[in-house]
Amino acid sequence: MGRLRTVFFNRVDLGDKLLEFKCVRGLSLYGPCIKELPKSIGKLRHLRLLCIKDTYIKLIPNSVSMLYNLQTLFCLSYCRKCEKIPTLGHLPSLKVLRIGGMDNVRCIGTEFYNGYNGEGSSNSRGGSGSTVLFPALETFILNSMHNLVEWTEPTAEIGMIFPRLEYLKVSDCEKLIGAPRHFPSLKELSFYKIRGSAFEKIISELTTLTSLKISEISELACLPEHFLQKNRSLVDLRIGECADLESILPHEHVWPICTSLRSLSINGCDKLSTLPDALHNLHCLEKFEVNCCRNLRSFPSISSFLQNLLISCSDEVLPVLQSCMSLQNLIICNCPRLISIPDLRNLHSLTYLEIYSCPDLISIPDLKELPSLAQLEIWDCSNLILIPDLKEYPSLTQLKISGCSNLISIPDIHELHSLTHLGIRQCQKLRGVPDGLDCLTHLKCLWIGDICKEFNSFPSLNSILHSYAPLQRLHLYGWDSLNSLPEAIKYFTALQILEISEFGEMNSLPDWLGNLSSLQTLYIYNCKNMKYLPTTQAMRRLIKLEQLEIWRCPKLEKRCAEGSGAEWSKIAHILYFSSNAWSDHFHRIKLVFKNVQRQASEYFAHWASYHRK
Repeated sequence: MGRLRTVFFNRVDLGDKLLEFKCVRGLSLYGPCIKELPKSIGKLRHLRLLCIKDTYIKLIPNSVSMLYNLQTLFCLSYCRKCEKIPTLGHLPSLKVLRIGGMDNVRCIGTEFYNGYNGEGSSNSRGGSGSTVLFPALETFILNSMHNLVEWTEPTAEIGMIFPRLEYLKVSDCEKLIGAPRHFPSLKELSFYKIRGSAFEKIISELTTLTSLKISEISELACLPEHFLQKNRSLVDLRIGECADLESILPHEHVWPICTSLRSLSINGCDKLSTLPDALHNLHCLEKFEVNCCRNLRSFPSISSFLQNLLISCSDEVLPVLQSCMSLQNLIICNCPRLISIPDLRNLHSLTYLEIYSCPDLISIPDLKELPSLAQLEIWDCSNLILIPDLKEYPSLTQLKISGCSNLISIPDIHELHSLTHLGIRQCQKLRGVPDGLDCLTHLKCLWIGDICKEFNSFPSLNSILHSYAPLQRLHLYGWDSLNSLPEAIKYFTALQILEISEFGEMNSLPDWLGNLSSLQTLYIYNCKNMKYLPTTQAMRRLIKLEQLEIWRCPKLEKRCAEGSGAEWSKIAHILYFSSNAWSDHFHRIKLVFKNVQRQASEYFAHWASYHRK
């Protein structure tokens, strides 16, 4: 065993076993059976990966400071009995450090940096002979330290710290108040669920940031005043779910200096009511997202250089967008009072338009003069009555309309010759499918259903037969009174994926389903009275069928029970079969192996990325 390179201890007491693996390079310790980490771990001089998770270890010995080859990951996760973080600052090769879930740790003190009395390695000495701590560390993740109050700032006498740290993430540290300020090379910073005071301390002296992501920061009214002046290389700024945020910055005149900012995202900040007018001067800004800020009443002018825009607003109108000549992707969403959408003509570069969750929206403006439009999606606009003419869109490849319960009709689509994906769902007042299906010669995917509910049969799909379209995916969504499928399906011999959902009165699948010789995947969902599959002979003709899923079809699931079900012999040869009953049968086994699989997966994913010598 002395030559083993990777060792995984799962729920096994270590005892004196560690010294049997002197050449080990990867070591993972997992489970409550592990209650002590021997000091002899410091003798595993070849160790490059150490992962300690969900153990009952109370103390990590400082002998880990002797692991000079520990290289890419030191993982202390959910060791809830542990009360102290070991000294790690002298590890000369450590690049990635992750510490989390240690509920008994209330302070990360100076011993974290320099508590080992032995000689530091030559790699941890600066040019003037001063000590350099964490000399190789590039990534540090501190998460789920729910009782951590203080992360101590080391004194100058201790030495230089984190000279190469480029990525820092601090999350779920709700009690953290004190934190260090010295991060001379930090480029990416991410915060989630911490206090504003800790955030402001960490960010106060940064000058090298290119990316800042913050979410659920309490007691934060705005970003620090000089943040943008000091970090002029900032490229990406994301702010989410900051309930106390009233403005992004205290003074608007600072914004024009953000010459490098390319992406700005603001989400779920309920106290935010305005955005600075100076945003239109950010000529490098390519992506701008504002979503679910319920009190946001007005928007500034939008930069003409913007390429991607996601916008939501509590007002009845949106800003004028005609000047956005470079805009490629536009999403308008979560606008509860929005009645109309501004004129979109002249957006000649627009390729993607999505409009969703705008319940008061009545109509959509004329979409002519959008020669590049390739995807149009409209959903959850319950008062939408009209959709503009769709004749002049030679580039449109995807059209999806869903959840528009008052939509009466969809315009003729016969000129959409490039259309490959069409979806029409949950539009209960529609009288039928739109005219022009017979002209969609390139149609590959169709999602359709939950329309024309007053009828007892599914809308006819015969017109698709005349298009000779190479339909590969078909998703059918029925309703309670339906007892049969559209017969046109039996001629869709190129079909590879078929979904049948919510055909409430259908009790058997037709034998002509066996004609679908290309079918690879069959989904049957929410068909409460379904009992029978096609005959054995028909099922055997589906020679390419590899996957069958049956969910919320209690009668059919019972008949498809492995070994005992009356329908089992028809599907026993299918490679992948799943159902509610099947899932319940193996649920207990999955729970037993769940943690083991997760740990092994994480461990080997990290290990595979290492440079092996």
